[in-house]
Amino acid sequence: MKSLVDKLNPRNFNWEKSQHKVTPEISRQNDAKISELEKEQKLLESKLKRGVYKSNADFNRAWGAQNRSMQRMIDYRDRWDEIESTHPIVNKQREKEKDRFMGKAIAIQKKYENVIMAQAQKQGVCGYLSKKTCSEGKDCYWFDKISDRMDKGVGCYSKKEPRKNWGNMKPTKRSKKPTLSAIQENPLAAMQHEQKLSEEKKETTYPPRSSGSYPDRLVGGKTKRRKRKKTRRKRKRRTKRRTNRRTKRRTKRRKR
Repeated sequence: MKSLVDKLNPRNFNWEKSQHKVTPEISRQNDAKISELEKEQKLLESKLKRGVYKSNADFNRAWGAQNRSMQRMIDYRDRWDEIESTHPIVNKQREKEKDRFMGKAIAIQKKYENVIMAQAQKQGVCGYLSKKTCSEGKDCYWFDKISDRMDKGVGCYSKKEPRKNWGNMKPTKRSKKPTLSAIQENPLAAMQHEQKLSEEKKETTYPPRSSGSYPDRLVGGKTKRRKRKKTRRKRKRRTKRRTNRRTKRRTKRRKR
């Protein structure tokens, strides 16, 4: 039943002609989305029971799929909120339909929320076990210390952990030249170091120059000296002001 305030409100005239009013067709569409969400969660539960997901990475993938399906419902709710009508009756209808839709979606979420965790604990997957049940898992150990590794927190870890950041690995360090401390500790390294230095010296040394290495400079046994080119200073360019001053002076003198 509509309240008296809604009836007397002039903005509610012709509210039935509004494009944003909630029709039976819109409510059926919302129910179809809810049934789609429930089908996805049932399929996930059946895959978990059949043992399709085995490793920690598989269960993380299952978590991601479940979160995406729930996020889709939230995005649909946000798009529903963006539309606002000028009629208060239509806005009340839309708010009521939104609450009904989200109530069903939250009920499904609560029903299938702990399905992945329960199955992972049943199979003994390391990442999902507690401190008590960690020893019962397959090749699991409990990490309880704050180490230098920032990416590792307290929890249950597998002994066969995959290598992280495979693509962003640093290049391998090449062998450096032996330092003084290394030479003192290892005499063999000192000998090799001396041999390398002697080889480098041989490569860098040049043969002595002969007396006739520059025949073009020698004329009759005497060296021909080259004259240096004298750099002449360029005269400063006379500006217009300077020339104008001189012409003015000349004209004044003549007039006198």
